[in-house]
Amino acid sequence: MSQRKYPVLERLIWEKGLFKKDIAEQLDVSVAQFLRKLNGEYRFWLDEAFILQKKFFPDITVEELFRN
Repeated sequence: MSQRKYPVLERLIWEKGLFKKDIAEQLDVSVAQFLRKLNGEYRFWLDEAFILQKKFFPDITVEELFRN
């Protein structure tokens, strides 16, 4: 069984009912690329982490979002 790379981020996306397409658009990446980042195949850039936090999860720190 594989472990999730970013379980906190995935849980919060699900809890808020966010669409991965909308997040990918904000990050200026394709949905496929965002999914690869979420699965740990690609890394998130620091600016992408801050965009995610600022636009979608302003009440949660970047450190907490990407805790595994």
